[in-house]
Order: sequence, then structure tokens, then C-alpha cells
Amino acid sequence: MANYTLGVGPVFVQNSRTKVILISRMPLSAAQLATELNAQLFGDGGASITDVTHDSRQAREGSLFAAIKGETADGHRFIPDVMRRGAAGVISEDDPPEGFTGAWLKVDEVRHSLALAASRVNSDPSHQLDLVGVTGTNGTCAWDDAVPGGNQVA
Repeated sequence: MANYTLGVGPVFVQNSRTKVILISRMPLSAAQLATELNAQLFGDGGASITDVTHDSRQAREGSLFAAIKGETADGHRFIPDVMRRGAAGVISEDDPPEGFTGAWLKVDEVRHSLALAASRVNSDPSHQLDLVGVTGTNGTCAWDDAVPGGNQVA
């Protein structure tokens, strides 16, 4: 199982074959991230984004909080709390409230943007992975037997 450390700085990922990969992470500005997400930016475009979360309890200095409207809870009601915790800003499908300070990235689909932002802030970790997929019903067992570790799941 992979181990990840969140935040700015190097991340060491250990995969199932004990290979250690160094993923270098650099903070992005809210303006850079807004451009990559095709988001409308309100507020502080120079805010440094070092983490992305949809869990208000995980928000800290430099976090970008994704305010998601769910069936039972609306993430927008946690925005004052995440900003007190030092969050750099918010990703939302709504316009920013009056008097909001920080970066506000207005997007069309917050869940999709959360995934893209997390990938970018973490230096696109999927680009560092070597993956092989084997599907089908005929020959997959023979392939798994022929390749050492081919049937192991990380």
C-alpha cells in the first residue's frame, strides 16, 4: 500500500515492490490553479496553495477547501471555519459571499475540479506511476503466472 505525506516539499511514495519514488511538490498560486481549472478567480490570486481538501477538519494554512453541496450537508457552511484555520481559499460552484477574503475559485463542477486541483497541487503523482492492466477472461491467468508479481495488488 502506498504511503503519502501531504503538504509542500518532497513526498516519498513506496509501492508494492518497495521502490521509493520522490515526487517534488511546489506550491501553486491561486491564479495558476484557476487558469488550469478554467475557474473564475475572485480575491487573492497570489495566495499560495499547498493542499486541497473537502474535509473542513483537515483544512490548514495554505489549503484550498472544496465546498461541496451534499444531500445532508452543504460544505459552504464550513467556509468561515476553514478560513479561520488559515485556508488560502475555496473552490465552489457559487459566487463568493460578500466580504470574503482569500481566493475564491468559481467552477462549473466542484467535484471534478477538486480531483484536478489535488492532482496539480501534488505534482501530478499519477504521471510517476508505472501501471499495467490485464483484463479479459482468456489468458489472464497465464499472464499473471508468467510475470513475477503480476498478480499482486498494491
